[in-house]
Amino acid sequence: MADDLASYLERYDGADTTPLNAAFASFGSDDGFIADLIALCQSENATVVEGASWLLKHALERKAVVAPPLVNRVIGALPDLPTWQVKLHFAQSLPYLDIPDTKAKKVFEWTKGLADHPRPFLRAWGLNALVHLAEQHPAYAASAAEARAQAEGDKAASVRARARNLRGG
Repeated sequence: MADDLASYLERYDGADTTPLNAAFASFGSDDGFIADLIALCQSENATVVEGASWLLKHALERKAVVAPPLVNRVIGALPDLPTWQVKLHFAQSLPYLDIPDTKAKKVFEWTKGLADHPRPFLRAWGLNALVHLAEQHPAYAASAAEARAQAEGDKAASVRARARNLRGG
């Protein structure tokens, strides 16, 4: 299945999600779909990685479940994500995952590192991931609250809006 899935992902142009939606329709209910996506997120082909990361986020938004060993693989991939788009998809995906205690610090450091990213959407979604991490791991609650307060003064409206939304107002 991974090769067939990759052929769909290779047609992704970074904007038109038609081939990604077709891939989800074709493979989304297959056993091993999530495992294949995670493996494809580590491909040498940046187009495949961008498509696979978008599909992973898409599947998680539709209630896909990621087994703990696969969560560890997602977290292990964080330092090597190739493009800002892939980083964005991973930041948007992290709140859907049960982060194990042994990996929480790594996720914390990665999300905190997005706070100064030049792309506002990465700052906003990195903050979102950090706040959700703190919900799972209260040891990070003070850091998340501080990051949220700092984001409320960000120059980008999208970051300020995300911070307000996470505050509940």
